Amino acid sequence: MSNLFFREFGSGKPLIILHGLLGCSDNWIFHGKKLSDFFHVYILDLMNHGNSPHSSDINYDLLSDDIHEFINSNKLSSVNMMGHSMGGKVAMSFALKYNHLVENLIILDIAPKDYSAQSRFDELIKSVISLPLNIIKSRIDADTYLSNSIPEPGVRHFILKNLKRVNSKNFMWKPNINLIGKKMPEIYSWKDNSFTCNANTLFIKGEKSDYILDSDFVKIKKHFPKASIKKIKNSGHWLHVDSPDEFFLLITNFLRVS
Repeated sequence: MSNLFFREFGSGKPLIILHGLLGCSDNWIFHGKKLSDFFHVYILDLMNHGNSPHSSDINYDLLSDDIHEFINSNKLSSVNMMGHSMGGKVAMSFALKYNHLVENLIILDIAPKDYSAQSRFDELIKSVISLPLNIIKSRIDADTYLSNSIPEPGVRHFILKNLKRVNSKNFMWKPNINLIGKKMPEIYSWKDNSFTCNANTLFIKGEKSDYILDSDFVKIKKHFPKASIKKIKNSGHWLHVDSPDEFFLLITNFLRVS
């Protein structure tokens, strides 16, 4: 029995949505509800995130196996799957390991490669870990504290969705933040292999994002020979937030045509 927390909307062909690092199913409710007009949507909280349990380790093999367990528990035979950022890496890992279970695959602004050289989340994770949970009395306090190291209000808002009030005086982080902090090299990593997935696959990159480079296309095609790659103009890494209408049109057209 899978113990991952999930939200469920609609009926029809299953579509599993996987959030990114420090994200959760909450981030995808807007699109999940819209997509439920066409699909049976499952938005999962990955292990050590959101309302899902904490574990003693985190890597893409374990996260892929969690998804496999979820699919078995819900008696799904083949699925459409979409993942953003770290969730995209989970989706790719799953599709390469369990090729026969994936009908259509959508990967949002991430490539099958190691990102440790950029270390772009290191400072953010340090900021989150350093938040003095025993001192802050409100989300405004937390936002003020984090504003010193995270100047972008949108990023702080995203991070603070992970803060949960335990009682009238105390807060806690929903994600297993200390484990995630220790395992960032694992989360940045990509263990290369010779596996391929023949599912119809769509990679979408944000025009203003450098997570997918032209030089990544060879590796993408090696693992996902049926992959097509689209770009959304005026969008960064959170392309589904920056350009929601264009994003929605792109994925629904792909899923209906595939």
